[in-house]
Amino acid sequence: MFACQGLRDSAKLEVYNCLMILLCLLLISRSLVVVNIILTTETKFGFRQVVFDERDET
Repeated sequence: MFACQGLRDSAKLEVYNCLMILLCLLLISRSLVVVNIILTTETKFGFRQVVFDERDET
């Protein structure tokens, strides 16, 4: 009976760990998408070019 209880607990832990890993991956991919959007909008509006031009002048 105790062995069965232990197996159940370890299975719960494995499922929990899997869920946490999936959640982390989801958050990472979300943040990467946000960063990608910010970078593309920056290049579209030329903010980066302005920064580089200022660096070249100094």
